[in-house]
Amino acid sequence: MPRTARTRALAALLIFLILTVAGESAPDAPLSKGPLASSRQAILVVAEGWDSPQAELTLFEREGPGDTWRPAAAAAPALLGRSGLGWGAGFDGEANPADPRKQEGDGRAPAGVFRIGTAFGYAAGDEAAFLKLPYIASREGWECVDDIHSAHYNRLARKFETARPDWNSSEQMVLPDHRYRWGALIEYNADPPRPGRGSCIFLHIWLDPSSPTSGCTALDESSLLQILRRLRPETNPVLIQLPRHEYERHRQAWGLP
Repeated sequence: MPRTARTRALAALLIFLILTVAGESAPDAPLSKGPLASSRQAILVVAEGWDSPQAELTLFEREGPGDTWRPAAAAAPALLGRSGLGWGAGFDGEANPADPRKQEGDGRAPAGVFRIGTAFGYAAGDEAAFLKLPYIASREGWECVDDIHSAHYNRLARKFETARPDWNSSEQMVLPDHRYRWGALIEYNADPPRPGRGSCIFLHIWLDPSSPTSGCTALDESSLLQILRRLRPETNPVLIQLPRHEYERHRQAWGLP
């Protein structure tokens, strides 16, 4: 083969190999960069629109990054904030001009992807030993501070144990009903908290199937306990909350279930 022809053939082969390798590796790229890159458990909550307080909630699991997400529990109805969803702190770059953004007191649950932290409830520690997440036994006096002017904003505290309690508004962690009998703290707007972007976001039991929350995500006790039993801290579990059109828009790029 003449040198010119041989050179062209080698160049063509090199281009083919580059395109082949690029084509094979492209699907994995979003998984290594997206907000779920290190997670192996994810609770997916999808509402029909920004203003819908009703949603469907499903727990998904996978063996490792890049593997296929599979349902680990049956889908369950869930309730969001009374005003629906709004982009949470950290996700403003995803928002269109007309999209709502989560603000303190707006009655919206945060949209985005957020880590699931510590479980909590009314049971003593030994009665919650079946949980694998870290657990806090709620006691009288525990509050979650939602005063945007407080140095303790979006933190759990007890006034009588705080040297300088500086808040005038908070969420009591022991209620006269069953809503906080079991729950999990969602690590939303936490590091550091941005005053006014929302606070005290939990996954908890609903009051009843027709009562939305002030911004948390709630479901029936049986479904919640089924999920809490499975969550493990080493999987870096996350809560994904999106209206359906945003879920479809980000599904591939973020590697969503």
